[in-house]
Amino acid sequence: MKINNTHGKASQKKTMQRNKDDAVTSVVGEMLMIGIAIVLVGIFAITAYSLVPDERTPTITVGVEYPKTDTDPITIWHKGGDWIEAQSLSLTLTPEDEGSEIKKYTLSAKVSDEAGSAKNTFDLGYKAEFDIKTVPPGTYSLRLIGKDTLLWAKDKVKVKIS
Repeated sequence: MKINNTHGKASQKKTMQRNKDDAVTSVVGEMLMIGIAIVLVGIFAITAYSLVPDERTPTITVGVEYPKTDTDPITIWHKGGDWIEAQSLSLTLTPEDEGSEIKKYTLSAKVSDEAGSAKNTFDLGYKAEFDIKTVPPGTYSLRLIGKDTLLWAKDKVKVKIS
């Protein structure tokens, strides 16, 4: 019977050692699970953030009425697309004549609706008028600019018929 007793004590020592090892293994396992969860959340956040679109540039469709006399403005009609703040809307005229001085003319817009009421935005159906009284006669490249974005361009436009 002594053999059985010593065998029983050795078995109890091994069981106690296993219990101590099991505790360490479960803590390490939980730490690994937490680490994996943190890494996965980070990867998901980076992926989701990269899918956010950049700021969109506005686009519009316009119709243009060129001046028929020296006193007529250049009128640009909003035919579709995004609205633009009236204060950020400008028309730049650059001379195309080779002999002329390279001087740009930047004109501010007077935005109104069909009835002639002043508006703060350039939106569908509205018109923007640019007074060309200060611009000398000649051929120009026209650039409609809003919020530092080129919205429309036209080359070789005769300004002032005189």
